[in-house]
Amino acid sequence: MAQIDALLTHMINTGTSRALLREDAASQLESTSGVSQGNVISNEILESTFLEIAPFAAQESLRASGAADFQYNGFSFHAKLDNGRLSFDISPLATAFAANPEENSPIPSATAIPETPNDSGQGANAVLPLEAQGFNLGAFLLPWLWAIAHSTWIGLLSFIPVVGFFMRFFLGFRGNELGWKNRKFTSFEQFKNVQKTWMTAGLIVSLLGCATFPITSAIFFPVFARARENARRSSCQQNLKSIALATIIYTNSNNEAFPNTKSDEEFKKIVSNSVGTGSIEPFECPSETTKGTNDYVYNKKLAGLKLEDVKDPANTPMLWDKESTNHFEGRNIAFADGHIKWYREADAQAWTAPYK
Repeated sequence: MAQIDALLTHMINTGTSRALLREDAASQLESTSGVSQGNVISNEILESTFLEIAPFAAQESLRASGAADFQYNGFSFHAKLDNGRLSFDISPLATAFAANPEENSPIPSATAIPETPNDSGQGANAVLPLEAQGFNLGAFLLPWLWAIAHSTWIGLLSFIPVVGFFMRFFLGFRGNELGWKNRKFTSFEQFKNVQKTWMTAGLIVSLLGCATFPITSAIFFPVFARARENARRSSCQQNLKSIALATIIYTNSNNEAFPNTKSDEEFKKIVSNSVGTGSIEPFECPSETTKGTNDYVYNKKLAGLKLEDVKDPANTPMLWDKESTNHFEGRNIAFADGHIKWYREADAQAWTAPYK
């Protein structure tokens, strides 16, 4: 405001009849001797000056229509807002401003500047002060918490998938207005401080989330991976159970003799018709990344052997996983009596080695 007071003093001392101030051009001062130019004044300074010297009614008029007229220190001000840029057209009133004021001397206000009225919490009747407009980062980062604290219940839509994404931006752009209308504040300063607190809290939560995500992933990813592999191992055991049952059914109908083949592919062809509708799916291990037509090995020493000649079917492997890397460095083994069990690789090798 000191800058505008100095300009008004200069206008009195030099007999300037009009001053035009705008951000994108040098100040123009008109007097009987012609037009002279002054310094370029930034839009920020013009805005802050307007908020300091303009009555509240003028502020509302500028906000509503883009133009406002008011008086300050014996001068008439016409303020205009064009594409976000504020300009002043200043001229002296008929009443003398001051008698022989000294240049740059303090100039008393002709009228007291009213404080911004506190109409917060009055719903549609509340008008957000001009200086409070802008993006509310706290409402954007903590949408439903901010909404509850400011009685802005529409913000609870943040809980709904997809809708919540757009609700963040809605609260970010409309948060200041909704917060001022829906919650009572003791003063505008308190309103600004509360919004700064929410912004700080939102940034802290976001930074903590970014910092803890890698740690959380490192902890839980192996757990999830193990649970997924346990499910695959169980599915693989069901495959072997189906094949073992089909083999036993085939053996019972084949004069009590196991499939007489030394080929895993031939074994699959012999028993596949006994598995449900003949699908080859049971012969595919769900953990095998390199998909083939048969992921299991048949015990060739059972080929053509009579069921009665298998002395200990509960301890005689019938077929097992081809790969040892699929199920936590171990294999599923189906025994001649139809039961299935998983063994670590060393133990699985001890069971299967004599039959390779």
